[in-house]
Amino acid sequence: MTSLVILFFCAPLEKLFVARIASFVVAFSRT
Repeated sequence: MTSLVILFFCAPLEKLFVARIASFVVAFSRT
């Protein structure tokens, strides 16, 4: 139950983190 709550709260943060890294890599590869 606790792990499910942690997963539920960490999922959006992880997606935002991955999206931020992806955008950083794209911006870095363009220059």
